[in-house]
Amino acid sequence: MPGFKTFTPFEVLDASEMTQYFAQQAVIIKAADESVTSSTVLQADNELVMAVSANTDYFVEVFLIYSADPAADIKTDWDAPAGATFDWVADAITQSATATVDQVSRTAQSVSGTPSHGGITNNSTLLVALHKGILRVAGTAGNLTLTWAQQTSSANATFVRANSLLILTRIS
Repeated sequence: MPGFKTFTPFEVLDASEMTQYFAQQAVIIKAADESVTSSTVLQADNELVMAVSANTDYFVEVFLIYSADPAADIKTDWDAPAGATFDWVADAITQSATATVDQVSRTAQSVSGTPSHGGITNNSTLLVALHKGILRVAGTAGNLTLTWAQQTSSANATFVRANSLLILTRIS
């Protein structure tokens, strides 16, 4: 995501530049389903990753579509550049949930927090987690990357689904 732009007289902007420089926003929509089977080791998502600038603050929003077997569930985390802080909430159905309408966790997390989200019925039931928070990048630029895995190892795959959405809005 580029920094603030200095405009020149009579400069013509295209639609993507309007979004970047006026809304100061960048968006990624996941194009394909991604799965993990029999692994509790956090792995970087193939698509939900975005470059962030040094000495910049962002509001992060994620519409995370996932499915998981209730015996496996899913855990999520974020990798950020060295020195960055990320105060966020998972806003997802709890690990102990037994139905698609159940308790939701809104416990504050840090960049190293790894909350679990419940899987319901089977790994084809679609669920949504609405991660959001404030990312404060210190002097080192880099990437903000969603990492995830099964909470409990299972031969039934856990998925992060296509059309999951990552939005970063620059706030300072």
